[in-house]
Amino acid sequence: MRTDNGSQYISREFNNYLKTMRINHEYIERETPEENGDIESFHNSIKTDYIWINEINNFNEGKEIIENAFYDYNNMRPHSTLDYYSPLQFLDKWNNDSSFREKYRAFLRNLKDGYRRRKHNYYKRSMLNVT
Repeated sequence: MRTDNGSQYISREFNNYLKTMRINHEYIERETPEENGDIESFHNSIKTDYIWINEINNFNEGKEIIENAFYDYNNMRPHSTLDYYSPLQFLDKWNNDSSFREKYRAFLRNLKDGYRRRKHNYYKRSMLNVT
């Protein structure tokens, strides 16, 4: 599990639970949200697509909006990493279409290769700027 240094993640109780469950935990560097881009993107989607567009007047309204947001996000909303299918559409295609599975595996390889190239180029550029 990768997290920032928020109080909920550095608490003794949380870390004892992770140890009990044998979950490895790593922290990102302070003030570097780009090191945890997946969750930062998720938080941004939840805020912009579900929370900020609603006027929340009390806890129960907020709870209902968040519950509906998680249902929609995990089932109905298209995701770029799922080749812009919703999770339910993706699961149906994955289970019933072998050519789709191969196409998606190639899609993932391209994503990983692109990420490796960007990461390599970032470090290469940062080394050039060091005096």
